[in-house]
Amino acid sequence: MIPIDSLFSPVTRVRYAVEAARVGQRTDYDRLILEIWTDGRISPDDALTQASAILQHHLDVFVGYDKNAVEFEEAETKQDDEKAKLKKLLNMSVNEIELSVRAANCLNNANITTVGQLAMKTEAEMLKYRNFGKKSLNEIKEKLAALGLTLGMNIDASLLEAPKEEAKPLAICGNLMCHRKRAAKLGRTGEHRNAMLANLVCSLIKRKRVTTTLARAKAARPVAEKMVTLGKTGTLHARRLAAARLRHPARTLHRSKAERDAWRRNEDVVRILFEDLAPSFKERNGGYTRIVKLGQRQGDAAQRAILEWVDFTAPAPQETTAETEPKAAEATK
Repeated sequence: MIPIDSLFSPVTRVRYAVEAARVGQRTDYDRLILEIWTDGRISPDDALTQASAILQHHLDVFVGYDKNAVEFEEAETKQDDEKAKLKKLLNMSVNEIELSVRAANCLNNANITTVGQLAMKTEAEMLKYRNFGKKSLNEIKEKLAALGLTLGMNIDASLLEAPKEEAKPLAICGNLMCHRKRAAKLGRTGEHRNAMLANLVCSLIKRKRVTTTLARAKAARPVAEKMVTLGKTGTLHARRLAAARLRHPARTLHRSKAERDAWRRNEDVVRILFEDLAPSFKERNGGYTRIVKLGQRQGDAAQRAILEWVDFTAPAPQETTAETEPKAAEATK
């Protein structure tokens, strides 16, 4: 064999995919899809045939034994297959045997969910259930007989699987369906609320602390935490995400003076976030902000709070000296 740097195969490209297939009531089959491209010297069908023949020729070396001299445990394998089929049948849902509405409702009320649970019940036990009569009993007996089962069977517990817990239904609040996910509305629509939170976070980035209501502080806190996380990332994509969340408009030439001023302010906020604020939290893995509760606000008695960064230190109050007191007195005169 002489290796050469050339390819003379008429097959230029091959792609395959394996998908699930259903045959009758069985869904544990696989479907192989082969896509073959050739350069025209041979058809895709002939290429597949020749490749299969070559593969079979190479594998003949491993299968050249006397089949009669090898004993297989066919009985045990057959028994395992029958046990697997029976287990699958017993754990099948009762909804799959197409019962009438009345019989199905009776089984649901009795908490009978699988065929195995149904087959273990006797006729006397079934007739004790509410609204379950002779007609429903005969219907169930016919359905079980079609599956090769009867009522009152003794079934090995190892063949029955534990019943699956059903998902808890969503709570119904009046005429609306609650999805157990609530967020503070703050008396505003979604767009207005997002804009208000963006303004709060911008003020927090520039001034290090803001005084607002407790509800607004709790709503703005996760936004501020996320902005610091983006700032610690430091990539261009992170800058764009932060600018979009903080309502940083795209820079265009045809804007009013107020819009250009807002653009410059937001640009300063993003710069402060990525160049000054985020590096100061480089060694911290989270918890960048804190909320300090204040008293109630006059007028509406709303709970006030301060949202600030954890490394913020309030400036010490200036002490009044003897030299400044006469000047202050003169100013008052």
